[in-house]
Amino acid sequence: MIKGWEHFVNSHSQDFSEPCEIFITGSNSEMLSGELATLLAGRYVKFEIFPFSYAEYLGITKKQKSRWSYAEYMETGALPELFVLPNEETRRNYISALKDTILLRDIIWHYTIKDAKLLEDVFIYLVNNASNLISITNILNYFGTKKRKTSYDTLSNYISYLEQSFLIHKLERFNIKGKKVLSGIYKYYMSDLCFKNYLYPEFDHGVGYKLENLLFLELKKKGIYGLCRHFQG
Repeated sequence: MIKGWEHFVNSHSQDFSEPCEIFITGSNSEMLSGELATLLAGRYVKFEIFPFSYAEYLGITKKQKSRWSYAEYMETGALPELFVLPNEETRRNYISALKDTILLRDIIWHYTIKDAKLLEDVFIYLVNNASNLISITNILNYFGTKKRKTSYDTLSNYISYLEQSFLIHKLERFNIKGKKVLSGIYKYYMSDLCFKNYLYPEFDHGVGYKLENLLFLELKKKGIYGLCRHFQG
């Protein structure tokens, strides 16, 4: 939010007499797509931080590896803060506040969104349809049945903003025989199941969809994007 901050970072990155390293953290994938990326070209390492894996969950909770502990992991969430909050209500309030903060700070303010309610409803739709094949036309038709006026381009932009803020991940459908991406139809996955478990539990999602979401995150975390695409097909 401070104009010219990237020049400040760049100046310190050039001072090799300083006994320190610079870490830049943020919740928007566009941070290193502008002038900062140009200034630091070839001199930075970018990596994405994910919620805790099942193995990390076991290490934190001291639970034993079993189908029961995995089910508990799947039905709660893996954001670090959840492991220090005292009860279910506090965790639900935390997830709700986190969602609202990301939507407001990283999307609504940043992109001057006019219809904030529509943005949130698109997020809710994607959360409750995670692991399903979805097209923007499907979403447009859904809002049409609800008498909600919007456009294909608006929905496309809103989904892109949700991706850039790391709330959701998009996976392209892959035609293995033709070895080409089939455009227009995708699967969307939650960055963490806590959004589904704590905010929208009334919508029946099914264990299979949650397992698929966790498997996608595990493959993406390991950098196995090609397998993600084959797995999705």
